[in-house]
Amino acid sequence: MLAAEKKYHIYDDNYYDDFEKSCSEKRKVAITTGEKVKLLITIFLLGAMCIVMIMSSAYTSQIKYNINSINREISIVEGEIENLIVAIEQESEIVSIEEKALDLGMVYPTGEQMVFLENSVREESDFASVLRKEAYN
Repeated sequence: MLAAEKKYHIYDDNYYDDFEKSCSEKRKVAITTGEKVKLLITIFLLGAMCIVMIMSSAYTSQIKYNINSINREISIVEGEIENLIVAIEQESEIVSIEEKALDLGMVYPTGEQMVFLENSVREESDFASVLRKEAYN
């Protein structure tokens, strides 16, 4: 028997009638009120979860923005600190101090104005011997 001579049930008219009947029976399934309520609550909960996720994402974005702006402010302040350190170092140099002193009217002392200390200061290298001398004298 050839393949063309075989009769397939797909091409039978009764097959289409059975298919349409099964489809119409599936369409006739009704959803009860309890199922509708459950479906509505599920959709509401999913919507609420989505809204919460969107709000949390927006909140984290706001926090990240605040952190970045604070980091920018910190870098600006650090730059100012470095500039002030350089200015302090420049003002602490002996040349600038001497120039400011001369501008204020200070002069170098003359030979008569200088006072020399005598070599009367004794240096004791041993702390224990100094204490012994003071204790027994």
